[in-house]
Amino acid sequence: MRRIATLIIVLAASFSSRAQSPDIGLWIGGSQYYGDVGIINSFYMPEDLAFGVFIRWNFNDHLALRTGVGFGGVRAADSLSEVPFRVNRNLSFRSDIFEADARLELNFWPYIIGVPEKHSMYVFAGIGFFTFEPQALYQDTWWDLQPLNTEGQGTVLAPDLEEYRTWSLSVPFGIGYKANIGRRFAVSVEFGARRTFTDYIDDVSGRYVDPDQLDGINGAVAAALSDRSLNREAGEDNTYFMRGNRETNDWYFISAISLSFKIFDKPERCHDFDD
Repeated sequence: MRRIATLIIVLAASFSSRAQSPDIGLWIGGSQYYGDVGIINSFYMPEDLAFGVFIRWNFNDHLALRTGVGFGGVRAADSLSEVPFRVNRNLSFRSDIFEADARLELNFWPYIIGVPEKHSMYVFAGIGFFTFEPQALYQDTWWDLQPLNTEGQGTVLAPDLEEYRTWSLSVPFGIGYKANIGRRFAVSVEFGARRTFTDYIDDVSGRYVDPDQLDGINGAVAAALSDRSLNREAGEDNTYFMRGNRETNDWYFISAISLSFKIFDKPERCHDFDD
């Protein structure tokens, strides 16, 4: 993470003196989650609306720095899975996502808004910050899961676990295609992944705790949402058994189309990368 941040700062400083006219834009698309809950290979099927705004500084015709903010949502349900373990576990959640990021874009071919008939594939990578708030539906009410400590976080039931934070850093990266439409506008489509540093976007990471003891600490709702498994309804005890996979963090993905506008209408021309 530090290396990526340092690289962005160094490159931005190196090319700032040659920056072309910046452009601003907005994007809309779909977001999807990949983690411990629901369908395993679901990252390519956006399910929730996502949108945002950005500003981009084009240092030259191959390299740009883009910063922006976005809002989206993720959700998943074990009932939709084909994996027996997940079907039996029977968990589900939803969460809003708010993100802010800075990223470098590398164009495959020379590209600048304002140069006629210009287009290019591109790749991007950067650093980001996002917030989340997992919720589950129980008795017709959406409950915030983090305060319920469903895996005993911050209680005597799991003394090795602290309450998790509802924010994290991320590493956004992906690929896209951009093209000019007129002298001051451009359109792009892209697919991006967000590697996160939390395993709690879905509120699932570790092991089951004793629901009766959790009831005494955090109440009946916490106990009910900590273990919704089908075999518990049949009378089996899941205490200390695996609930999630603590070894892997959660991801989310965004597919988007964007429209951007060059702020200053001055002539641009593409240069070779090493000019």
